[in-house]
Amino acid sequence: MAFNFRVPAIMASALAVGLAAQNVSTDPSEIDKTIENLQHISIELNQALKTLEAHLDDAVAHYDSGYRVGRLHIPGADAELTAGDGNVRRADVRKLMLARLLAVRSPGYNPAPLVDMDHLQNLILEAHTRMEGSGPATRRLLLVSARDLSRQEEAQWKSKHQQLVKARAAAEDATRRAILALPIDLPEADSSEASKVKALELIAGNGAEVATRDRKLPQPGSQEKPLKQDQLQNVAMTLPLRWERQRHITLVREPAYRIALTDPGIEDRKGRRLLYQEEWVQRGVTIVEMTRWRVAVDPATGQHSLVKRYRPSKQRGDIDDPSELWDRDYLWRLEPLEDSGEPLAVEVESALSEVAHKREQLRAAVEDYKNTVRTALARNDQLQAAGNQVVPDAALAPQLREKLFAIRGHLGRAPAILQAEEEVESALQDLSESVQALESLAAWANRVTLDEEKPPTKLAASEWQTLQERSDDEIDLAANVKAEASAALPPDLSTAQAKFPALQNDAIVRISRQPSRGPATALRCTQEIWRLGLASRSGRRIERIVTLIAIDSKTGIQRVLGVGTQYYSVGPHDVLEEIFDEFSAQEVSLRSIQP
Repeated sequence: MAFNFRVPAIMASALAVGLAAQNVSTDPSEIDKTIENLQHISIELNQALKTLEAHLDDAVAHYDSGYRVGRLHIPGADAELTAGDGNVRRADVRKLMLARLLAVRSPGYNPAPLVDMDHLQNLILEAHTRMEGSGPATRRLLLVSARDLSRQEEAQWKSKHQQLVKARAAAEDATRRAILALPIDLPEADSSEASKVKALELIAGNGAEVATRDRKLPQPGSQEKPLKQDQLQNVAMTLPLRWERQRHITLVREPAYRIALTDPGIEDRKGRRLLYQEEWVQRGVTIVEMTRWRVAVDPATGQHSLVKRYRPSKQRGDIDDPSELWDRDYLWRLEPLEDSGEPLAVEVESALSEVAHKREQLRAAVEDYKNTVRTALARNDQLQAAGNQVVPDAALAPQLREKLFAIRGHLGRAPAILQAEEEVESALQDLSESVQALESLAAWANRVTLDEEKPPTKLAASEWQTLQERSDDEIDLAANVKAEASAALPPDLSTAQAKFPALQNDAIVRISRQPSRGPATALRCTQEIWRLGLASRSGRRIERIVTLIAIDSKTGIQRVLGVGTQYYSVGPHDVLEEIFDEFSAQEVSLRSIQP
């Protein structure tokens, strides 16, 4: 807000009257105290952060050199991260170290960095309180009575305001940098300065809110609209921090780069806490490279060590969609079943072969299902054409026609289609069971660690590594085939009305069951296709095709009983889904085709 203390006399008098009515006082000593408090908390925050960083640097230097077990040299937990291609900054390593310390914290294990972190969090909350309290003082400095508008007093108030703004800005900056040092999941930012801006939004205590994972916060100066209330979620950042087991937390979130840590809540045979550590790098637009390690923290010695490394893997995907990437190549974070014995190599080989066999069976079942639908659709078209009847969906693309015919056949309980579906579902179940059996065997590879001179397993470490990598590949192939099978089958039709916006780009499908007016073996349904049609002279338009169709549950024959078409003119920026939501309740008159 701009300041202009040289106001006309009339304006000054009006302002004075307004102030008198509000009974607002501007006490210089009160303003000085507010400035002093903000300056003091800034100094305390900066000093506490330096102390924390110094203690973390000492811990990293002490433990990252690793240690020896007989002839083996065991690397530190972050040794391979810091020896990488330079993506990891000193601040990232500190945050990893602090996160592991927090995960292992106990009444008997509370090293200096954790004490520093507690102090820092208390200061963050205190700074937040003082910054909130400085708001009224700042506003009062904007309300100056007419009698105080002499040159000398004008300069005094202007100086006070500048000091207060400067002190508040320094406190905000110190608070942001302190928050960035904590082991929390922050929204992605395009720069370190942008990260600081977002960090302050995470101060809880009063339930701070940030954008959900699938949407970024608006950048300063951008034209993006603010997020609505239902697009926000509360972030668990009530201070002091409490570590959550079984939680996958992204500690470093930079453009095209992530570092994540997971605490599975388990200990190894030596009483150390195991943690899963990951590095994700976006390579180009569609490839994400992932590197994973198991690390251990020994509360007795304080040692942070690398106990197992896994081969880097590459997947197609977007680093901003971690859920899909997390579901692939997951064997590294599995544990063998309790009370199970180490399998022989031949058992793992047999399980690998079984998964490959079941995968091919599922692929064959899907192909049979598609052929069944195509054959039934072709037969239906011939029968309708021979009887001079309207062919269902004749104007649609062949692939969409097949999907819609299969969905309606499922609704109408057509025997041939239901049987083909059941064969696919049975093959899906068989493949899932074979994958589960392989998982329990391949998880034994995780028992082989870097700090064992003699592996605790019968198979050598290299053999187990090879078997696990082959299992990962086989399970990945199985996941692809399962996804293809699920996409081929009809969507969930458990509700009376179903929408299928994913069947085709720029199209929405809605199918509604209708009361039957004919034989008990016939099902009637209303099908709507909403799609962007050809542009009219007046511009873009959306075409809505409504068809009433009867399905015979004995023969699977599908007949068109009525059809109607409605068009909606839309602007260049209108979205199909919004038009659907606005007009879908409107009725469309159907032209009767046959009884």
